[in-house]
Amino acid sequence: MPAKEPEKDPLAGHPVYEQVRFINSGSFGYVVLAKNKQTNEEVAIKFVEVSTEKDLKHRYARGGNSRLD
Repeated sequence: MPAKEPEKDPLAGHPVYEQVRFINSGSFGYVVLAKNKQTNEEVAIKFVEVSTEKDLKHRYARGGNSRLD
């Protein structure tokens, strides 16, 4: 199955990161290459789709990613 790029930039307006390019997608979400606006460091950020209340509870139980929160 070909990778499906998100329709809009998931990091639009983010204070720290800006999207460089879409990398790939899979069953649970997608990954983009992003750049830290202050340090110019490039990082890969995985976006996981949350579709149920159980998914949302699991995300908070694990603490999430504090770098993006």
